[in-house]
Amino acid sequence: MRYILPIIMFLAFNMACTSEGQNAANNESKENVEAKAKDLTSKVDPEILSLLDVIKNNPNDHNGNAEKLNKVAKAFVEAKKTRQGVSLLNQALKSHYSAPNTADNAFDLMNIYNEHYKGTNNASIMALALKRAFPKFPKMDQVSALIPAGSKTLEGIIDETRLNMTDKETGRLDLKQANKFITTSEIFAMMLPKEGKTPSFLQKAGEVARSIKAYPKSIEIYDWIMKSHPAAPEAAQALFMKAFTYDNELKDKAKAKALYQEFLKKHPKDGFADDTQFLLDNIDKSNEDIIKGFGEKKK
Repeated sequence: MRYILPIIMFLAFNMACTSEGQNAANNESKENVEAKAKDLTSKVDPEILSLLDVIKNNPNDHNGNAEKLNKVAKAFVEAKKTRQGVSLLNQALKSHYSAPNTADNAFDLMNIYNEHYKGTNNASIMALALKRAFPKFPKMDQVSALIPAGSKTLEGIIDETRLNMTDKETGRLDLKQANKFITTSEIFAMMLPKEGKTPSFLQKAGEVARSIKAYPKSIEIYDWIMKSHPAAPEAAQALFMKAFTYDNELKDKAKAKALYQEFLKKHPKDGFADDTQFLLDNIDKSNEDIIKGFGEKKK
């Protein structure tokens, strides 16, 4: 039970913390969510939007779905819903990488970043990834133009960003650097899914997202690891952390319980198995009771 003491310490720390900074979206009303969804699609041609249903109903049509997602993404960008367009192109790259137009999707995403995300280095990161993943891409001159002279490798940028995430004086995470780390790691994973470091980069990105209380993003990354890298050691860790996040941050005990049980079924001999069983056994207890019980066992 290598990790139970840190877990107990974490629970004790949580008891002393307020809920300040928690994701407001968790408490958002159904009416607000529906209003936002309607606003997002109000300026997009319904015929174009209908392609999303086709994609949903044919998840394994990688070639067709990659093209359709590109078409819908461009419609969103033209409607000034850039964030949604980026999300759809991300989906095309993550879920349909084998499609013949993957390099074109990456190129379009790079250009969206270059035009609409001027305050970030997303475009140059995409350019580096595109050049590495598809060195014979016919528009490489445009790609190379977005790569600053003397740029580090993608791994070098990720490592440098990780080292700069924490303020050396306060010890606090720099939100801008943390988000840069997450985005750069995601781009690396989207564009270079077969690289050996990809699961590790995603795992670290999930940890950082969780540290800045971006819980939906952390869960999205944990799911990504489990779906795309099921044989990697990080997949078991992702399932454990997904359950732990639902348990302790999102307070969805039913979801957490099901995930803990799934973990024990899939990874009974994993290093986290004892910890998972401990958390499952105590899932309905208060933090105070867990700590009290742990103290009694040590006597």
